Amino acid sequence: MLNAVAMSSGPARGTLSAPDACGPRRGEGPKEEPLRPLRQVHVLLTFRMGHAAPSLRRRCGAAACNFEPKRRRGYLTGMIIPVGGCIKELLPVGLMKVVCPRCGAVGYLTRVRIRGRYYMRVQHVEGGRKRTCHLGRDISELREALERVLGPGSANIKIVQMPGGDFHIAELLRPRLERLCPRPRCTFVEVFGGSGYMSQTVSREVFGNIIYNDINSMLVTLFRYVKEHPEQLATLLSLLPYSRAYYRIVTELLKTCRDFGSLAAAALVFYAYNTSYLGKIGKGFAYSVSPTKNEAREFRSRVWAVLRYADAWRDIVIENLDFHDAIKKYDSERTVFYLDPPYVDRSEDYYGTPFTADDLRDVAAMLTQIRGRFLLKLDYKTYEQISNMLRRDKYAVEVVKRTRHMKKVKGKQRDRWLLTLVSNPL
Repeated sequence: MLNAVAMSSGPARGTLSAPDACGPRRGEGPKEEPLRPLRQVHVLLTFRMGHAAPSLRRRCGAAACNFEPKRRRGYLTGMIIPVGGCIKELLPVGLMKVVCPRCGAVGYLTRVRIRGRYYMRVQHVEGGRKRTCHLGRDISELREALERVLGPGSANIKIVQMPGGDFHIAELLRPRLERLCPRPRCTFVEVFGGSGYMSQTVSREVFGNIIYNDINSMLVTLFRYVKEHPEQLATLLSLLPYSRAYYRIVTELLKTCRDFGSLAAAALVFYAYNTSYLGKIGKGFAYSVSPTKNEAREFRSRVWAVLRYADAWRDIVIENLDFHDAIKKYDSERTVFYLDPPYVDRSEDYYGTPFTADDLRDVAAMLTQIRGRFLLKLDYKTYEQISNMLRRDKYAVEVVKRTRHMKKVKGKQRDRWLLTLVSNPL
């Protein structure tokens, strides 16, 4: 997250001054500003240069205003920060100091317009040299507009509903993954990516390089659009109703779709997963008779999550590799692998791709030879198939009882299962 930094001492260049509304009056010196999260920024404005400065001077008082607009291609860019329901100050974006989320250094936040679209970047000046960190497209206005349509989303939610997954045990997994990192920063590789929930929520302070990998090219296309074109994808999805008829159409279209790199394909994949029973495409339409569960609202929340997690996906590398290649390519002493392989007896039913007992043994064999560290998630019955390869006397094996969320039940308590976590000894 970007954090605004207090303005430096010296002349308050670029600051508007007016009673109770703008910055300090000329001669008073700048006010000390506390560290302020950039998410408080309400809106970014662009004024045409012909009449922007005079109107702002009239508003703040010509005698008191020391506003000096920064010209860029005939436009003046400004930022409004609301405090207590009123505008506290109007600062040119180029003069707002922030902590850059890319490199961690302090720089100046700017917004540029290219071909009618706005892009955020942080400009640094170091030893007389300038360098720029590009943050990607500014979608704040679109996010606000879609949130008004979709309503507030859940604070933490998977973008894609899939069988299994780590949503319900993420709080258990994250600290264990962080403890496996031998250095201040490591590379995190999610070998069987699936819903990508761990990649989008692991600590960026611990893992400086995050790799999402999945053999399913449809999922790779979906997350590429979440990363690169979230506003287009969310806009399209917000127009689709939650409907059994649409579900039937989408599942049929997926069978004949050949252009898996298109926006339409990404939307089809999102819709198919998030309207299918337990996220299993082709196994029936997801609906509920309970007054406390609204599937249409859940679908809207997942559309909202596309925008909510777009920033997190911007710094994730997306791969479409077989697990053998992913492990070989990214193995190093500073790599932490997270592996949640498909269940051998349910892989084709759940995911539409086979995963055999031989594949499971290949995973175990590779983990005994890598230079990096790993956390392998299984159920206990699956672990017993490879317990002779990942023995308890050589590896840390932890068994935890968990509630089974994949099985729907009515009027009785859910089953329990034995979550088994295998990792390098600490």
